[in-house]
Amino acid sequence: MLWPPAHQTARVAPEKRDDFRRWIEHLEYNIYDLPREDLILYLRVPPIEAQKLVALKSQRSYTSAKQDLLEASLRHLQDAAAMYDQLARSAPWVTIECFDAKAGTMRPVQEIASEVLTVVSPVLGATVATQSEKGS
Repeated sequence: MLWPPAHQTARVAPEKRDDFRRWIEHLEYNIYDLPREDLILYLRVPPIEAQKLVALKSQRSYTSAKQDLLEASLRHLQDAAAMYDQLARSAPWVTIECFDAKAGTMRPVQEIASEVLTVVSPVLGATVATQSEKGS
């Protein structure tokens, strides 16, 4: 799941970020009554590596540039990553490192997918069990 408020919060002055994040959460969960997530996966890629991956994307319909305004700003990507890192310190966030810093490369897709499956399987099992109980 992508949590866009992390990118929005990264654009706010550091001393106001906690208040802004709480306001967004209040809006989403209390005003709009959106359900709270059982699990949020953070597929972590260092900002400089993320920027390199964006450069490999094919052309997009919303911009003629290789990178959109936020993708082009390494500083914004660093701020957003710091926000995600902070959020990921608490439940229901789980961080999966997608970049192997020792090898200096992205981890193999199959390896990341296996880790994702390991993390989501208990949640999916609980969801299926709950739905089965409701249907009984």
